[in-house]
Amino acid sequence: MVFNACINDGIVAFGDARSCFEALRPVRRVADAADAFLEAHVEDAPFIGLHVRHGNGGDIMGHAFSWQAFGTAMMRIRRAVDVARERLGKQALVLLCTDSSDVQSEITRTIPGVICRPKPYRPPGHGELHHGPDAAARLDDALIEMVLLARCNALVRYPAASFFSLYAAVMKPTEDPHPVDLLSLARPSNSQDRLSPAVLF
Repeated sequence: MVFNACINDGIVAFGDARSCFEALRPVRRVADAADAFLEAHVEDAPFIGLHVRHGNGGDIMGHAFSWQAFGTAMMRIRRAVDVARERLGKQALVLLCTDSSDVQSEITRTIPGVICRPKPYRPPGHGELHHGPDAAARLDDALIEMVLLARCNALVRYPAASFFSLYAAVMKPTEDPHPVDLLSLARPSNSQDRLSPAVLF
């Protein structure tokens, strides 16, 4: 099965998304890479998956509102990580998956206990990872990070409706009841700030 475009507009119900994603299996090299990373860096401890969709100067359409001020975005993310750590424990590791080296630098500088998979980034301001002359070479990195995020105990999504982290939002283990629709997975964690990240347990 091959998808050449986002399928989120065609799926509304959580149950439909779950059925679709459960039918997909990562190829062996992707699954093995995810397993090896978790074994080396996380072991069996609870961890937070943090997905930050920045765009790196690309056209991120509706997500651009979340990046009107970089510092404000970073503050929102730090607060959401604090919310997740209140439930998982202050020492819970944070696995950061992002498309921006600037985001990675700032988050690893300001949030303790952050781990990242090594991967090549495009230069700052040069656009998204899935574009550009070397886009095909970065596909495995994207798939591995999707699988890793789906294994987290808490998921922080910024922007809250970024499609990249939808697979993880639907497939991650949880003790909470599943929602009826996918919109619930993009609900801001701070009801007073519509641009705050979603935090899922």
